[in-house]
Amino acid sequence: MFAFTVFVASCIRAFLQRQALSELARLDDRMLKDIGLYRADIETAESLPLGSDRIALLVSRRAGRGPARFAHRYC
Repeated sequence: MFAFTVFVASCIRAFLQRQALSELARLDDRMLKDIGLYRADIETAESLPLGSDRIALLVSRRAGRGPARFAHRYC
């Protein structure tokens, strides 16, 4: 029963991540730049295998670039 629960949870996580990537893909390049991402980041995350944490990839890429374009305005 535990294995089934883990499987269902991973499927739900993959579905939610796919939705988030889809929403990010709809943004234009300027909006992506505002949050510190590039279109190539989204495309790379979408190409990862099913079990991979796609959002973690985006977070690590974003963190590696320093503050987002307008981050200083909100601090």
